[in-house]
Amino acid sequence: MATLTIASMGTLGDHFPFFALGMALVQQGHTVRYAGPSYLRERVEECGMQFFPARPEISPDLVRSKPESYNHWRRDRGGPESSADSWEGTRLFERMEFTDCMHDVAVATRGADLLVCSRLLPVGRMVSDLTGTPWITACVVPWFFPTAGTAAAAGIDARRAKEKIAPVTREFRDRIHQLRRELGLSAIDAADEDQLFESNRVLLATSPHFGEPTARPGQSLVQTGFWLHHPPGWANNTPSADLLRLWERGDDPLVLAFSSQPMENPQQMLDAHLEAARLLDRPILVQSGWAKLDSPLLQEMYREGKAFPISEGPQEEIFFHASAVITHGGIGTVARALTCGAPLLVEPYGNDQFYNARQVLGMGVGAAMNPHHLEAATLATVLESKVTTPHCRERARQTGAELAAQQGVRSACETIEGWLKSPAA
Repeated sequence: MATLTIASMGTLGDHFPFFALGMALVQQGHTVRYAGPSYLRERVEECGMQFFPARPEISPDLVRSKPESYNHWRRDRGGPESSADSWEGTRLFERMEFTDCMHDVAVATRGADLLVCSRLLPVGRMVSDLTGTPWITACVVPWFFPTAGTAAAAGIDARRAKEKIAPVTREFRDRIHQLRRELGLSAIDAADEDQLFESNRVLLATSPHFGEPTARPGQSLVQTGFWLHHPPGWANNTPSADLLRLWERGDDPLVLAFSSQPMENPQQMLDAHLEAARLLDRPILVQSGWAKLDSPLLQEMYREGKAFPISEGPQEEIFFHASAVITHGGIGTVARALTCGAPLLVEPYGNDQFYNARQVLGMGVGAAMNPHHLEAATLATVLESKVTTPHCRERARQTGAELAAQQGVRSACETIEGWLKSPAA
């Protein structure tokens, strides 16, 4: 059996797929180390992995304190007046704590047989070269690998070209080249800079429903299907008596699930959805998430038996009973909702959420709205006419059955074990 290091970064939803992978590899008999922020220690260890702290420390409190950094709407495209370029004037090398992160992940990787590095974490090549450990890239974001020839693919190509010359990202790359020289590592030509961030072996933890990518020359890319994590603790998280009675009556509720997405006006957002549920005369479940969603209206509707604050999981059971899942569009929540056959209303804030919203629309499994212009009446109309319709719910059920059949984690483990047999290829 092998020793593997998994390294990831981002908010909680970005780590969940890697927990699923690591837990499955442990069950196969491998030793798995996990490099990530310290608040994840308990979650990592309950999955049977060894925890190694790694910077940057992207904690719930930090994310909650900077919601504007996760809001990428431009003012001229429907964003709020407070919209600004969160990267303007940024020294990205310092902001990402690149050197500290590299050293932390290297500590977790020395002596391992393979480093599995998230596409969001830019230190994989550096750590591999420092430790002599082979590495692969694992990407859980379909936006990075869209179908060739589409507008999304053209957008990614344009983004990558811009990153080579834009002042913020150019300075970041130049600092990495400088660090390589200081450490005595081999130089990488400017034309090959993508190899700093992406291995020649890539595991894409997404479904063809969200794009069928083409590997770049010399790259082996395996699309496995989604890696849905089932935390061991969820097994003991029994639904409340209120929820059980609700489900027994067949009152399929709306579910508001924004996971680790922060927001500048969480109470305003929450109350708009609560009022929409009232207009539709539907119960609504509210997962508090990292934004800590709560309001006097939520408590009032809870006393009326019309709204139910809930904790993190078990999401499968919650989504299975949902008439619709309303979400920011993080790919983990979207994938889990669809796998459970629930249609979606996506309200994207940034990053890949816009792409995911477009895919939901294209598949006919939901609708999308601008989260900065929400009114209860409009929300209710969209939910009733575009999301909870028999046609949309049937499309979601069909898509869910197809996603569930893909067995993404099993496919990923089999691919990794195959690559372990030829690590230098």
